[in-house]
Amino acid sequence: MKTLSRALLVVLALFALPGVVPAQSVGVLTGSVVSAGGQPVAGARVLIQTADGRRPFTVRTDAEGKFRVPRVRRGLYNLRAQAAGLWSAWKRNVLVRAGKSTSVTLRLALKKPAPQPAPGVSPAQY
Repeated sequence: MKTLSRALLVVLALFALPGVVPAQSVGVLTGSVVSAGGQPVAGARVLIQTADGRRPFTVRTDAEGKFRVPRVRRGLYNLRAQAAGLWSAWKRNVLVRAGKSTSVTLRLALKKPAPQPAPGVSPAQY
């Protein structure tokens, strides 16, 4: 009985930790960043945030211009990329489904970011 109680406590503690998300409520977000001419862009910064502008975070593309975020809470997200002074347009309302992989392509073309950042993101977070 004590072993069962301890196991239950461990499981409950894991769910109480911030950032720990049950596997059935997460998906995978993958994508690539390309130049205006369609060439992969290594080292690009990709801003990812929930569609309501909360929980922004960034990832970098690899040598092939690809990125992968393995445990993203299901829901709607907005994404944008930046590299070498160029920006992509916002890709809005990208749906991440639990247990599924969602892929997006971001094309760098804009010389300046749009004057209005996505909701909830200050310009300092770019």
